[in-house]
Amino acid sequence: MFQYILLHCIKALKAERSLANIFYLLTGKKSTQTIQDSHLYNLTDYFGVYRSLKRVDFNNAIDNLVQKSYIVYNKQGFAQLSDAGKYHLTVQAQQYQDLHFRGMVFERMAPPFLATLILLIQTATNIFVNNYRFIPVIDNSSAQSNVKQFLKQKDLDISILLRDLYGDLYKCFTVNRLPQSSIEIFTDHITSAKEIGLSQHQLASKYIMTKEDVHCYLMNVVHLMLDESKHPDKYNVFPYIINQQSDLPVTESALATYKLYSRGHTIGEIAAYRSLKESTIQDHIIEIAYAEKVEWTRHMGTEIYNTISEVMEKTNTKQLKILKSLLPEHISYFQIKLVIALWHKPL
Repeated sequence: MFQYILLHCIKALKAERSLANIFYLLTGKKSTQTIQDSHLYNLTDYFGVYRSLKRVDFNNAIDNLVQKSYIVYNKQGFAQLSDAGKYHLTVQAQQYQDLHFRGMVFERMAPPFLATLILLIQTATNIFVNNYRFIPVIDNSSAQSNVKQFLKQKDLDISILLRDLYGDLYKCFTVNRLPQSSIEIFTDHITSAKEIGLSQHQLASKYIMTKEDVHCYLMNVVHLMLDESKHPDKYNVFPYIINQQSDLPVTESALATYKLYSRGHTIGEIAAYRSLKESTIQDHIIEIAYAEKVEWTRHMGTEIYNTISEVMEKTNTKQLKILKSLLPEHISYFQIKLVIALWHKPL
């Protein structure tokens, strides 16, 4: 699965960005460039899905693609798919056509949700058999606190909790027709009172895949669970163990700009107040526009907006240099980038 994600990302970037951009995308680097690129190249689903990925492991995976002749480098040094790579991606696309990643939405929720779920299952199964002295497999204070708070509910019946947990898992897996391989990897990772779950390295050995593949399989299942948790009327446990993150998926600096911007301050005023360049504030507004609706009329009239939109439709491109060359000189790069952002539906 990890190889498929890499090939998919390389194809999407169209040899216009370096491979480092993919590493930053997968690890969820909160930079204006990475966030904007994830939207520009329609890769938001993969943003932050592998926050623990090490650069050396990423480089090894890329080297493997080179050795298999799946990717080649152009004169500018940017990677692109070879004919063999295109064919392999097409084949793998059939296997992974129903992935559930929604990285830009769930990247901050996924790790704590998985940790809390694993610890809740271990704790509940041990309490059910009256074993109150066990070593938690999750050494995470936040997850431990979440589980303690959940179990403090009045009139909580452990047998009913276990029934509901099983029901949530069964419903999530069957309704969405999750492949058997994904179900087995996830359930083998779970620890109960009777059995210790397998680590990602152990799972990789058992299923003859890389540890990166295992991580992606697990995160894919978790993102599905988080997506399903939006329906509290259908699930009894999932919706109540989510560590809600309400912040916009933008950089902290852009968020600071947004607070001033939403109060009606101009770009110039915000730049002066924050001691930043106006171009930096403009980048923040573009970043915000991908995640939240902004008042674009503060930055251009309807005529300019329509002109940019018409050229984008005719050329079917979002490349800035091409668009700028085809538009009237008075239309700025900022206005073009803002329209591109506005064309994306806010998450």
